[in-house]
Amino acid sequence: MTSSGIAYTNQPFGVTAAGESVQRWTMDDGDIAVGVLSLGGIIQSLEVRDAAGERVDVVLGFDDVAGYQNTKTFAGALIGRLANRLADSRFTLDGVEYSVVPNEGTNALHGGLDGFHRRIWAIEPYTEVDAGTDAGSDAPGEGLRLRLVSPDGDQGFPGQLDVTVDYLLVPGQRRLKINYHAITDKPTVVNLTHHAYFNLAGSRPVGTETSPTLDGQQLQVAAAHYTPVDDRLLPSGEHAHTVGTSFDLREPKPLDFLSLDHNLIVGDGLPVPAGQPLRWAAALECPASGLRMEVLSTEPGIQVYTGGGLDGSEVGKGKVAYQKGAGICLETQHFPDAPNHPEFPSTTLRPGQEYLSRTEWRFTAS
Repeated sequence: MTSSGIAYTNQPFGVTAAGESVQRWTMDDGDIAVGVLSLGGIIQSLEVRDAAGERVDVVLGFDDVAGYQNTKTFAGALIGRLANRLADSRFTLDGVEYSVVPNEGTNALHGGLDGFHRRIWAIEPYTEVDAGTDAGSDAPGEGLRLRLVSPDGDQGFPGQLDVTVDYLLVPGQRRLKINYHAITDKPTVVNLTHHAYFNLAGSRPVGTETSPTLDGQQLQVAAAHYTPVDDRLLPSGEHAHTVGTSFDLREPKPLDFLSLDHNLIVGDGLPVPAGQPLRWAAALECPASGLRMEVLSTEPGIQVYTGGGLDGSEVGKGKVAYQKGAGICLETQHFPDAPNHPEFPSTTLRPGQEYLSRTEWRFTAS
C-alpha cells in the first residue's frame, strides 16, 4: 500500500505468551523506514540513511515477541499512563489517595507492572489534515495512528483513558513526528513518552565490538537545570543548576563514560502551549556514521538515560547481547513523580480537557 510517497506494509510478527497476535507495520518514505509493533506501540526498527547513503537501523530492539515480553528495558515502547517513577506507587488527587501496582521495589515505574508497553494497540494509516493548527508544526505528516483504551482502575489509575499516538513521517524532510492525545472521564494523571534506545552508529556492533557502543558520539541538551534525585532515583523537588556538573550538556559532550539517568529541565521548564512551535531540546551526533538527530518537543523535561542497566543478559536484534552504554534514551516528558510534587508542572487531566504532547526526531547526514 502506497500513499503520497509513503509505502506501507502490515505483516504478522508473532504471538504473545497469552496468545495475542502481534502485527508489524512499516512505513517508508525513501529516506526513513519505521517498523512499528502493535505490542506496546514499539518502534522495532528505525532506518535512516547515513553520510554514505546506506541505511542504518538506529534503535535497539529484538527480533521476536518473546524478546520484548521478557525485557526489563522498555526498549522502543510507548510509556503510560505515567512515565518515569512514582514514589511508593501512590499519589493523591482531589483528596483521594490512589495506589498503583509497583514494579520497581516499592515504586511504580513507567505506568506500573502492566503498563502501556505491554498492551496491544490498534494501528491504522493516518494523515494530518492541518499540521499548522493541529500539531503546531510547519508541515503535515503521514503515517500510523495507534489507539488504546485504558479502563478505569487500570493499574490503580482512576478514569477511563482514551489514547491516540501518531507516528508520522514528513516526506522529503527526514523527520518523524510523535503526537500524543488523551481524554478521560474522571480526574486522573497522565505523562506519556517514548522509550527508544538510540545509537547513531547502528543497533549492531561495528568492527571488533561485540555490542554497539555510544563511544565517540556526542550529546547536547538545552538544559541549565535538572531535578536532583535520591538513591531511589526519586526527585527532591528542587531545580538545581547544571553548571559545573556532568549534567551540563548545553555544549556537545562525548558520551564515552558519561552515565546518566536524570531528568533535565528544558528551556524555562514549562510545557509549550498547544498550537505553538516545538522547542529544541537535544541533539545526538555520530561522527562515524555522519548522522545527527535533533529532538524537539512541547515537554518541559527530557529524561537522559545512557543505558547503564544494560548488562549483556538480553540478546537483541542480530543476536547481539546489549552491554552497558549500547544505546541512549531521550525521553521527552513531564518530571518524575510529578503527582507528588505540586511545584512541578502538573500531570493532572480532567474530563473535558485534552492531553496533548508532541515530539519530533529530525535526522541529517553529513
